[in-house]
Amino acid sequence: MSPVSSLQQINTTDFSIMNIVLQLRRQRPSAVQTKEQYQFIFTAAVCLFERLLKAAADRQLYSNLSQNGKNDTVPTPPVQ
Repeated sequence: MSPVSSLQQINTTDFSIMNIVLQLRRQRPSAVQTKEQYQFIFTAAVCLFERLLKAAADRQLYSNLSQNGKNDTVPTPPVQ
């Protein structure tokens, strides 16, 4: 499995940064060797999770609007 396909693990409970690093090292043995590199991967994963959670919350909000029979389109701001 490639590191890119590891992104599919994000929605599972077995997501592991360590597993992603191990998969990277299978393809590039000297990948991720310093503390700073681990911190970068961790920070990137946190940003990705935050974006996924925000996108899910946004979809839920608009889904609720449609189910309530209210406006299912995003309102257009008035022209000034």
